[in-house]
Amino acid sequence: MPPDRFTAILAVTSLWPPTAKWCWAVTNFQIAVCICVHCTCSIGPKFEAIKQDELLLFESARRVLIVPFALVALYGLSEMFSKMPREKPLVISWVVMLEFSVQISYYTLLSFGYGLPYQNQRCYDSRPIYATRWIGWSLGIPTLIFMNLYPLANQKAINVFGRLVPQMAASSTYCWSCFLGCVVCEPWIGWSLNLLGCIAYIIVVIDEVFFVRDY
Repeated sequence: MPPDRFTAILAVTSLWPPTAKWCWAVTNFQIAVCICVHCTCSIGPKFEAIKQDELLLFESARRVLIVPFALVALYGLSEMFSKMPREKPLVISWVVMLEFSVQISYYTLLSFGYGLPYQNQRCYDSRPIYATRWIGWSLGIPTLIFMNLYPLANQKAINVFGRLVPQMAASSTYCWSCFLGCVVCEPWIGWSLNLLGCIAYIIVVIDEVFFVRDY
């Protein structure tokens, strides 16, 4: 990373408002808790009986997403090769392409049977919960946050990214917390992890509200 960009990120992080610092704190706490649970608790069994209808649904979703991905790619290329490329449309188009790429990737894996399904320990009946989908969400939700909030700010993309890093990180880790809370065998630990994920989600929403107010 060029020194000027690194300096810009440091400058932004030093000016994080309290809500962003809350997001960063809950991110670190979730990481520590999840690592401890992984090291000390048992994970429930994998789910074996995946219905063919579900695989066909995943396949349909993958195919449908290719169309908007292609349209956004065409727009991004047209903007890139225009006489006066604009930063904001270019950044938005590439971020949207990244979002669609993540979704297409995990739906492709799901449709080919690589969903890594586990039995959901927190529901009343036997149903699968797909690790691949949750990994996709842990990448897609932070991308979606930047995609939605960056257009509101009249600043350079690197500055907006530096401001949004805490809530993007918190949103990624609450996916981890909630997935782990659904597959860990011990009920009280599972519900506690889900509660932690919900608290992190609320903190992220609060930080988004303050971001919209400030920018």
